[in-house]
Amino acid sequence: MEKDTVTSHGASSVIKERFTYSSDPYMIYVCDSCCRPCIGNADERKRVFRCTTCSNTDPEKMSIIELPYAGKLLVQEVMGLRVGVDLVTENALRIRAGSPGPAGPSATTTGAGAGAGAGAGSALYEFEM
Repeated sequence: MEKDTVTSHGASSVIKERFTYSSDPYMIYVCDSCCRPCIGNADERKRVFRCTTCSNTDPEKMSIIELPYAGKLLVQEVMGLRVGVDLVTENALRIRAGSPGPAGPSATTTGAGAGAGAGAGSALYEFEM
């Protein structure tokens, strides 16, 4: 009910703040090549990433996105049902389009605290069966 009230007033940033930052923000690593969640080291200085789907280890082709923990659980539950979930970031769209574009958090909209080279991007949620 709180969400509907805030939505009716057109305050989308308030909704994002209330349901992400005030409750349970979670950082997830996403491979920009296959758009699937991947394994990443929390220490940004080491910059060790590995995608278990496409075996990508290039840190320039990895993004860090911030979503609510409930959203992360939803992604994991849906993937557990053998439904592919693509988390398409701005860097992935840039890679697919072939344009180099700027790298790093300055090229993104959310600025979720990524380190040098990894883009923290907003994600579009795509489900495929």
